[in-house]
Order: sequence, then structure tokens, then C-alpha cells
Amino acid sequence: MMETEKKYVGYDYKNVTVSRELESAWEDGYRNLGWEVEKSQPAVEKPAWGPLRVAAAPLALLPGSFFKDMVKEHESSDRMELKLKRDKQIQNKNELNRLQIKMEGTLNEMEHMEATKTLGASVGAYVAGLLGTVCMGISVFAYLGANLTVCAGFAVPGFIGWIMAFVLYHLLKGKKEKTVTQALAQKYEEMNEIFKQAYELRVNV
Repeated sequence: MMETEKKYVGYDYKNVTVSRELESAWEDGYRNLGWEVEKSQPAVEKPAWGPLRVAAAPLALLPGSFFKDMVKEHESSDRMELKLKRDKQIQNKNELNRLQIKMEGTLNEMEHMEATKTLGASVGAYVAGLLGTVCMGISVFAYLGANLTVCAGFAVPGFIGWIMAFVLYHLLKGKKEKTVTQALAQKYEEMNEIFKQAYELRVNV
């Protein structure tokens, strides 16, 4: 009895670095486009720019110092590397590639949206906190100069600035998260349509 001859299969290979937050969406997307996820692992981040790396080296010796990540390669906490492969002779390859470009663009937009959730809130909080700190600094110098009126006049807005930094952060973050969540829901619908089209291209051959 003759053994069944195995057919040679050539593969295309692809490595992509994606957001850990949306890793599942990226993997689902590539699988729908015919790719096989061979491996998923934390991405490797490079050390800091030369002069910064040299400056951070002594501080990196401190126990638990976050400067360690600046002086050597390290695993990313928020980026993942996916290693993919796909049959070179996959049917409807050109159409699948077109959908892949569309999918990657949509997911990159979603990653950008996720990144902006806290950006505006952080900027608002930093500005309020900085103004509060400046006022408190003036208040301290006024106290040292025995000018209690000026001291009290700047101490109050200084405290208000510090409190407002906390309030502003949570207020702006909550508002932005609501907007981003609605936008992401729309993007997920677009992704679902891309997946459907990719599935039909692969099964209707």
C-alpha cells in the first residue's frame, strides 16, 4: 500500500508589534485573514538614547529602580509581538491583503483611541498641579520674608490647585472614556464586517 504523498506548503511570514490591550482583536483579525499565530510574546524595548543611558546608569544600580529599563533591553509592559505564518498559495490572496490593510488601519486607529483616554486628563491635572505648586512656592517665600498677607493670599490658590489636579484628572478622564468607548464600539462593528468578508473569501473557493 502506497503512502499518501504529502503536498509541499510554502509560507509567508510576518512579525507585528501590537498593543497588549487589543492583542486578542489583532489575533482574531489575522486568523480570519488566514494567518496562523505561531507565537505571542512581550515585545522587546530598546534602551534609552546614548547620553540618557549613560546618565541613568548609576541610578539603575539602586534597588527597585525604574532606571534599569533605560540602560538595557527589556520586555515591554504594554506591547506584544506576534509571529505569524500563512500559506503562500491561499485562495483570494489579493482580496485578503486588501482587507488586511483595512483591518490594520482600523486597529491602529483603535490603539490611538485607547492611548488618548488619559492624555487630556493628565495634561489638565499637570497644569492645575503646576499652578498650585507655583502658588505654594510663592507662599513659602513670602512666609520666609515675614509677609503673612502675601503668604496666605497664595497658599489658598495653591491648595486649590493641588485639589483641582485630582478632581480634573478624574472628571476629564471619565468624560473622555465615555467618548472613546462609543467610538471603539463603532470600530468593532467595522472590524466585524471585515471579518465577515474575509471569512466568505476563504470558504467560498
